[in-house]
Amino acid sequence: MAQAQELSYRRFVAYAALAVGVAVAPVLLWRLGTLLILAFAAILIAILLHVVSEPFQRWTPLPVWADRRIDRGGRRRHGRLDFRVPALD
Repeated sequence: MAQAQELSYRRFVAYAALAVGVAVAPVLLWRLGTLLILAFAAILIAILLHVVSEPFQRWTPLPVWADRRIDRGGRRRHGRLDFRVPALD
């Protein structure tokens, strides 16, 4: 017959922590649902901006960062968008 193994304190704590983690994980997902949706939306917006900037990359010899800045509609200057064209010297 198989002998019953003693449950050590360390193993008991590990099982208890696993049980608490399994019980708490769905609650955390439920409570943080809005944050998870917001993060997912941010990823989708980043993908959309990347897709929209691809035509600029093909039609202009500009680097990727410049295409995305043109796609955004301007550059930031002191917290505001600056649409002025720089002077050609």
